[in-house]
Amino acid sequence: MYEKILVSIDDNEISLKALAHAVRLAKASGAVLFTLYIIKPDNTGRGAENAGEKTGAETSAYLPALKKKLEEYLPGLTQDNNFIIRQGKNIANIIAVAADELECDLIVLGSRRLPGARSVIARSVTNAVISLCQKPVLIV
Repeated sequence: MYEKILVSIDDNEISLKALAHAVRLAKASGAVLFTLYIIKPDNTGRGAENAGEKTGAETSAYLPALKKKLEEYLPGLTQDNNFIIRQGKNIANIIAVAADELECDLIVLGSRRLPGARSVIARSVTNAVISLCQKPVLIV
């Protein structure tokens, strides 16, 4: 069914639900699971803070706590080479490039409902990944 699955995560509960789906799919199909965490660079400016997202410096401080949370959720997840950290502003492009580089045949994304303009931005990332990739995308 699937040989390589990429799941993009961040620090919200929807992301963990997407991870749970990806883990079940990987186990059921015998696929390798790649977990991608994207750090926004420090030069994203006040927009990142206003949107509740972490910039590079904030994420560097937060990353150990995230890894601990993920390890509690799924032991061994952050210990292997399949836990990938990338940095950049264009989240959708980073996800698409990672999926291509890793030759994944499925991408799993969490989609959250956010108020107002934040909702449009979140959906635009999901839509952009779908339009950039020639791979199936599972939206949780």
